[in-house]
This record gives sequence, C-alpha cells and structure tokens, in this order.
Amino acid sequence: GYFQLGGPLLSFGNCPQYITERNWKFREGERKEAKVTRSNTLTKDQQDLISKSTTTFIGSGHPRTGVDASHRGGPIGVFRVVDDKTIMFPDFPGNHQLKSLGNIIANGKLGMWFGDFETGNSIQLTGDAQMIWCDEAEGRKRRDTLLGRAISSETARFPDTFNWVVFKARKIIARSESLSVQWTLRNDYINLNVSKIVDEAKGVKSIYLSPIAEGKKKKRSRKSYWWSVSAYFRSASFSCIQKG
Repeated sequence: GYFQLGGPLLSFGNCPQYITERNWKFREGERKEAKVTRSNTLTKDQQDLISKSTTTFIGSGHPRTGVDASHRGGPIGVFRVVDDKTIMFPDFPGNHQLKSLGNIIANGKLGMWFGDFETGNSIQLTGDAQMIWCDEAEGRKRRDTLLGRAISSETARFPDTFNWVVFKARKIIARSESLSVQWTLRNDYINLNVSKIVDEAKGVKSIYLSPIAEGKKKKRSRKSYWWSVSAYFRSASFSCIQKG
C-alpha cells in the first residue's frame, strides 16, 4: 500500500523482558562494501539466521494513521521458519497499544528486519501478514498445523493462549557486513535463587532473591532460563524486594 509520512511522531516503550541485552563495539578493520542480493525465497543460511534470532524489527502501516516501527524478541526459537517464504512468531503481551496488530488487521502488510549481530549480515523482508487468534479452537488448530510444518532448527515453548503472527515474504534483500557495530551477548549476569516467597496480600507476593553459591550453580541454557523466569512471573502480580 501507499503511506504518506507526516503529522506527529509518537514513541511507545517496549517491555524490556523481551529485549536480549548485548554488549557492543565498533567493528575493527576496514569495512568491505556490502554485497546485496535480492530474491523472493529464503536460502538455507537465511533460514538458520532467522531461526536462531532473538530480535527482529517490524514495520507496519495504516492508510489513515501512518507507519509504525517496533521491536519483537524472545528466546532462541521465537521465530519459526515454516517454509522458504513463511515466518511465524507469537504475539507477547507488551505495552497494550496494539499498534502493529491493528495495522496488520487493517492493512495486512508487514516489513521485517533480521541481523547477525556478530558478522554484520542482515536480511530485510517485505510481504503480507495475518493473525492467528488462539482463543478459538480453529485458530489453535491452524497454529499447530503450521508449527508442525516448521523447518526451523530451533524451537521454544509458549503459552497455549498466545496469538501468532504469520508472515509471508514477497521480496527479500540480503546485505553482507552491512552493520558498522558488532554486538555480543552479555555474560555478566548474576546467578540468583528464589530464597523466599511471602504472600503480602491477595494477588501480591514479595520474592526474596539471593546469590547462588559457586559450588551449587547449574549450567542452564539461555532458552530454558528465559522460559522458566517468564512463565513464573506471568503467574501472579508481584513486587520485588532486594535481599540485603
């Protein structure tokens, strides 16, 4: 569709629990000229990059209200490659503005960007999108059918009630070494254990955290840790009190 840029610019916050934290630095050495390739299907390498991504940026638009850009992210496996044109991902509860979802419903067009934050390669896709509403049996059946066809190398579990976005690419532009900044995953997290949970009032809990002793640390995958923490904190309203 056609969109006219103009009017006020609005900014909405993104929920930080879905943002993968990274350390960054400028790339060293002389940058090579980016190699650009265009296609309408995803190569095997591009499918792998998307399957292992924890971050994407999406662009959507509405003929009356204009365009919107936002972040989508989660654990490795959040983006499922169904075939060489189709990607699907769950819709996490966020800032409740529903800008992107509203645009998808009204317009059905979507742009997606994926990047390899270490090599600097990137993929830009434009195409069509639609929603799968999983509060209905028919929606859950369609979701399960598509997930069963997925060819992604990575998977992750999500609540059964999450809705899903299904994107079908029309145009794909890949660029090599297109990013001048390099990001690496943070590894300076503190391992914490839930030492005590206190019911303060109806629906309110205080959660006391304490460092895990060096000898008791268990190696956990980033995927399993993200899921267990997210699932736990979704189960109740809570307030956190730091243990002194």
